[in-house]
Amino acid sequence: MQPIDVVKQYFEAFGRKDIPGMSKLMHEDYHFMGPTMEVQGRAQMEQVMKELPFVADDEDVELTENVNVVVRKLNWHVREPFEAVIPMCEWLVVEEGRIRSSNLYYDTGKFPEEFLKQLKAGQAA
Repeated sequence: MQPIDVVKQYFEAFGRKDIPGMSKLMHEDYHFMGPTMEVQGRAQMEQVMKELPFVADDEDVELTENVNVVVRKLNWHVREPFEAVIPMCEWLVVEEGRIRSSNLYYDTGKFPEEFLKQLKAGQAA
C-alpha cells in the first residue's frame, strides 16, 4: 500500500471514530505534535482519540505525496463543542505501511478562548 493510501484509510477511520481502524495504521512508536498537544506512542493516541470532544468534518482535503511523506491540507469544520472552520496542514511520515509521525499545524486563535484554556489544562474532553 502506498503512503497516500495509508493516510487516506487512517483519516477515513478517524472520520468514523473507528479507533481500532486508526490504530492498525499507526506505528507502535507513533509520534504526534500539534499546537495544543504532543502524543508519544500508539497507546497514548488511542486514549486521546477516546476523549476528543469534537464533532467535525474535513472539507476541501488535498493530499500530496513525496516518497514516504504525505502532506494533508484541509479546512476542519468544527460543529461541536463550538462552530468554526479551521484551516490545517499536516505532515505525515509513513514507514512500512504505518504512520510513524504526524505534525499538525493550525491557528489556535480559531478556538474560543475558554475552550482553549480547558484544552491546554486537559479538561476539554
